[in-house]
Amino acid sequence: MTEGAVSSFSFNEIIAQIPVSVLWLTLVVFTALALILGLALVFHWNRYKLYSPATDTTRTVYFVGLLILLVLCGIFSILYSM
Repeated sequence: MTEGAVSSFSFNEIIAQIPVSVLWLTLVVFTALALILGLALVFHWNRYKLYSPATDTTRTVYFVGLLILLVLCGIFSILYSM
């Protein structure tokens, strides 16, 4: 480095170095973990007979929220790969 030179980096430069395949692999792993967790929750709710309006609301919010999150992650991954 020469005298007086400033070393800097930007967040955009770091993000630009991430391969698209890593993003898709991360999305697949996240989806698999979310599905496993969702199946575990449904199994326990059914096993312990947790049937109530609160449980139904929780189940609906969880699965709709998870679906929205996964769709948005997929859309942003597609946009990033363009």
